[in-house]
Amino acid sequence: MLAVIASAFLASSSLQSQDPTIPSQITEAYGKLAKKATALKAEVGDLAFRKGACLLGGLLKQGGQYTFVVQINEPSAYSVLTGVPGNAPNVELTVKDASGKNTVTLTDDYGSLFEAKAAGKYTITASNKGAETFVALALVTQSGGMTHPFTAINAAAASVAAGVKESYQYGYGVPSNQLMALGAVVEPGGNSGHFTTYNFPKWLMLAGADAGPKSFQLTVTDPGTKQSVTASSEKAYSFCEIDHAITNAAVSTKNTGSKQIMYLQAVMR
Repeated sequence: MLAVIASAFLASSSLQSQDPTIPSQITEAYGKLAKKATALKAEVGDLAFRKGACLLGGLLKQGGQYTFVVQINEPSAYSVLTGVPGNAPNVELTVKDASGKNTVTLTDDYGSLFEAKAAGKYTITASNKGAETFVALALVTQSGGMTHPFTAINAAAASVAAGVKESYQYGYGVPSNQLMALGAVVEPGGNSGHFTTYNFPKWLMLAGADAGPKSFQLTVTDPGTKQSVTASSEKAYSFCEIDHAITNAAVSTKNTGSKQIMYLQAVMR
């Protein structure tokens, strides 16, 4: 079983892009998250990544959005930091509880603050009001989080960006207007991942970590056939290539090293 489970809702009809600037957009967007988290920690003192999925990302066209559902087990306040390339972030965030109420109480240059006053599912939606751009998010908290260097975001994002760039050569593209990337901090021996709803006839799952591809094992499992695809590793990242559509595939990243890592997964189609 996966230790950290989250539901990613991905539209099967979304488009894809081989824009050569996307890899650099990814590193810039996540780089801004690292800087914002560091600056916010200097202001508030204690600050850590959310336990479970704490990094999100996707390519959004104008008017596009992606959605992610998090399970909050302990009521607390969370900040959703926003990172986009350039200087004009036209991104709107909502975080709705099970009743549909938007729980965002403050929006500033860092991102948005929301208060989970009760345990349950909360739906995070990032909407792009401007030109097409990659939008990265980080979930951080002052209570009950996972302490890990915020600069680790840069290394994990650089690994994924390298994988995105190289995958273009094999006909893959970055899906737009959906959640593409998902990351977390994982303890030694721990597993993290999600169940997909991808309906792509052929797709690629990339993963990178701040400690390099030898620090983790990426696996994609078909729940119907129980067959698993174990990732192959390149110098900077690992990947699983899937040649058929799978509904609710289990994508798992296991920390095989002796130290805590930050990993980032990304789907290509």
